Amino acid sequence: DVRYAGRDSLIFLIDASEAMFEMNDDDTSAFDMTMQCVHRVYTSKIISSERDLLAVVFFGTQKHKNSVDFKHVYVLHDLDTP
Repeated sequence: DVRYAGRDSLIFLIDASEAMFEMNDDDTSAFDMTMQCVHRVYTSKIISSERDLLAVVFFGTQKHKNSVDFKHVYVLHDLDTP
């Protein structure tokens, strides 16, 4: 596809199972730390490279939202500019 030519693409595939939401000793969860990382990358990409493409996909979810109707897969942000 021509619209992806010459662009970097990054897809975050994030575990959203119950275990990821268990609180650590410092009152954060693995999911919280993961989303902080995603937020930092999005912020960095917005500032440094407007041509790069990003996507966020959760797996292990109770709900599903994706183009092929896979169960337990939720696409938060399709591959596109942030």
